[in-house]
Amino acid sequence: MELDIELLKCFEAVVDQNGFTQAGNHLGLSQSAVSQRIQRLEERTNKKLFSKAIRGIELSPDGEILLSFARRILALHNEAVQWIQQPDMKGNLRVGFVDYFGPDLLPQIVRKFSKTYPNIHLELHAGLGMHLTPIYEEGKLDILLAGEGAGRNGEKVMSDAVVWVFKSGHGLEKYFSTDCTEAMPLVTLPQPCIFRAMAIAALDTLGKPWDLVFTGTGVPSILAAVHAGLGATALPLSAVTKDLTILPEGHPLATLPEFSTYLYHNQNISSELISGITQYFKDELGERQ
Repeated sequence: MELDIELLKCFEAVVDQNGFTQAGNHLGLSQSAVSQRIQRLEERTNKKLFSKAIRGIELSPDGEILLSFARRILALHNEAVQWIQQPDMKGNLRVGFVDYFGPDLLPQIVRKFSKTYPNIHLELHAGLGMHLTPIYEEGKLDILLAGEGAGRNGEKVMSDAVVWVFKSGHGLEKYFSTDCTEAMPLVTLPQPCIFRAMAIAALDTLGKPWDLVFTGTGVPSILAAVHAGLGATALPLSAVTKDLTILPEGHPLATLPEFSTYLYHNQNISSELISGITQYFKDELGERQ
């Protein structure tokens, strides 16, 4: 007995999209085609994968176990396909990577990059866009992943919501009350920072006073200050750790603009390499939206 990759993909989509119709829309299939694939998977495994549910879908105990296997199988399958499809690229690659993607994301991307491009020596520079951009413009970086404005040849690889965050338990909730007239303790990156500008503009628009209590040298220092309860900040959602509180949608301050990440490259890189690298980052960052 063998497990069909396409059946596993369909099974995973039904779970992730919480329904057969939604999975069909996601995969470009009809609902009946999705149902048929799930039925074939159940027949092949001789397992009932779903239980009856009032709303949405609910996995059976066997379905939960198979889903765990399916995710691992599909992850390895995708890595293998990506490796097979990539040309045999060699050489050194100097990449500037802004540090607002969160503490767990960058190591994962680097690890998978090394597996996908084993013959490329990666030289990674992580930090703020305002510091990396001059290095890129001097030709000391081959690729820069940063916000808009670092160059004219940028290609969008990711869009992210910008949110207000703070650490619960330090009394910071009161500053978000519409009745509060006390100055908002603000934690930000130095100028010129787009997230700092967004936060201050939002506060000024509502006429809420603010007090700059901490200026960090990078996103890790900002997160440390927020975790310590020094104040609130505005950051891309992908930079926010799970133990922080996000200001919910609907609050007047929560209407912050979206932030997009672009990939810029210098002309010394082959079109073959830049095409593969661009698609790689689109896939990796897109999965985390």
